[in-house]
Amino acid sequence: MKLPLSEAKTTALFQLLDRLEALELRAVLVGGLVPPLLLAALDPDGVDDHPQPRHTVDCDLVLALPVDDAERRSRQIESVLADYGWVRSPRHNQFRWTHATKPNVDLMPVPIGVESGDARAIALAGINFPDQDPTRFYRGHELALADPIELVVEVVDRAPRSIAIAGLAALLAKSSPTPCNASSDASPRRCGNLTGPGA
Repeated sequence: MKLPLSEAKTTALFQLLDRLEALELRAVLVGGLVPPLLLAALDPDGVDDHPQPRHTVDCDLVLALPVDDAERRSRQIESVLADYGWVRSPRHNQFRWTHATKPNVDLMPVPIGVESGDARAIALAGINFPDQDPTRFYRGHELALADPIELVVEVVDRAPRSIAIAGLAALLAKSSPTPCNASSDASPRRCGNLTGPGA
């Protein structure tokens, strides 16, 4: 399985993920790239019968942001992106980072507890949404972090790599009119080249 990105942008994405993980910041892929990847993983024999993943220059990633360590973690995230040449692009949205040759990234730190109604997490999330309910935007993201699915993808001239993506439950929670509390006590199980608590 391949990501619907160019070879260079796939390599750049994994370099970013590796750097974040070295700081114990694990990112999970969410957004428009996830449904076609899930489809290919769940139905590999019939993938040719389904619409192919769209080619895009954007990647949506979420990261867990502990409320008690939010300031330091936020600085680490910004430093990693800046060191690799990404630049903030607030004219797109408050989470967008752009690069001339690498994929544009919407990197969204998710305050832990925002979906379960933690007052401090909601207040922290509200910094980015002063005129809106932040819990609506983050719905499903905390669940994606708690119960990701691991996909194995091909990287040119390198060994296959795994990438964490939002699972089906997180996608459903994102579209749900009511919040879905994230759970961290589920144990993962494997199904083909796909792992995760709900796989």
